[in-house]
Amino acid sequence: MEAVGEAAGARRGRWWIVAALGLALAALLAAIVELATEEEGGEKLVIDGVNDAQRIFGGLPQLGDRLGESDAAVRILLFNDVQCGGCEEQFLGTVPELVDGLVRSGDAKLLYRHYSFSPQVVQQGFIAAEAAGRQGYQWQYVYLFFRNQDE
Repeated sequence: MEAVGEAAGARRGRWWIVAALGLALAALLAAIVELATEEEGGEKLVIDGVNDAQRIFGGLPQLGDRLGESDAAVRILLFNDVQCGGCEEQFLGTVPELVDGLVRSGDAKLLYRHYSFSPQVVQQGFIAAEAAGRQGYQWQYVYLFFRNQDE
């Protein structure tokens, strides 16, 4: 008789464990459904000029800060600050013409040098541009940064 009482007590304990696991599984499924059906929030940032960047810089060799053939006869150094409030006009008005006229033909290569115009020497834009350069996209990044600087 005691053995029957112990077995019934063990079964009740198992039911509590099964019930707790079932509730946990139901909560997990509810959270997944909530995340999957959640309405999007906030405005999406639209990056302007992606197609232009590909047209300007696409197909040209890039290595870090260099754009163009490594053995080009002319080396043009561009000192700039991606977070400079008034530098986008000069960059956007000059660099695409240099690329089309000199770099694409192999006559020159461009080298980008980060030069901070602000009191804070290290800036997030500089770090991000360097990271993009390590992936072979520094010139596209800087171009898109200037195109969308108001964002």
